[in-house]
Amino acid sequence: MRELGLGELETSGWAGLYAPAGTPEPVVHKLNAAVNDILALPDVARRVAELGMRPAGGTPQAVDALAREQLEQWRDTVVQSGFIVD
Repeated sequence: MRELGLGELETSGWAGLYAPAGTPEPVVHKLNAAVNDILALPDVARRVAELGMRPAGGTPQAVDALAREQLEQWRDTVVQSGFIVD
């Protein structure tokens, strides 16, 4: 990134599970609870850690807030890079 004139850059990745827009709230909450339960299983947590990740779980609202935060954080960097999506 320094070679592109964007200076030092520190980042990390994350992944989330999304449902289609308009999915009924009770369904979203049921899916969220199931995913959180799965991430809490010792075998799953161990395997995720072996892959170099940290299972976090959380709420749909927390994922939304994180996605919005990341969008704001990266918007200027993407614009400065000149990257264009067709």
